[in-house]
Amino acid sequence: MSSRAARAGVEAGRLLQFELPCQASRRSLYVAWRRNSALDEPTRAFRDFLRQRLAGE
Repeated sequence: MSSRAARAGVEAGRLLQFELPCQASRRSLYVAWRRNSALDEPTRAFRDFLRQRLAGE
């Protein structure tokens, strides 16, 4: 998503904005969450996206 498209969400505190370096796909990425706590749907979808996207690397 472009920073322009995300601007309103970032300013409202609904989105986090960060840049990944070009070599990010060559680095380890760790995501943590509580095992005994349910994830909301957007968080679960993001987790699943990362798992699927990074599984091929």
